[in-house]
Amino acid sequence: MLLFCNTDKEGNIQGSLKGEFVVPDRQYDHFFYMQEDIADVSQYRVATDGNGTVQLVPKEPSAEEETGSTEETNDTPMLVEGEPKEAE
Repeated sequence: MLLFCNTDKEGNIQGSLKGEFVVPDRQYDHFFYMQEDIADVSQYRVATDGNGTVQLVPKEPSAEEETGSTEETNDTPMLVEGEPKEAE
């Protein structure tokens, strides 16, 4: 699965294109190879770790989204970005 996406300054996904055999119709900020399909891309954001690696990670729930559940979340990055975008 391929995921192409644009993000805002905070890393929130603002537009995306995903699929097994998709061909982007324009330039996107980020490109990821995905092992599994993500049903709702808006539940993820793009983040950079201390080494400069760009990753797709689950969003942390906001205070109003938290339901008091004690279920643990996995903060391990899910995906690492494909080839870097050319400098414009």
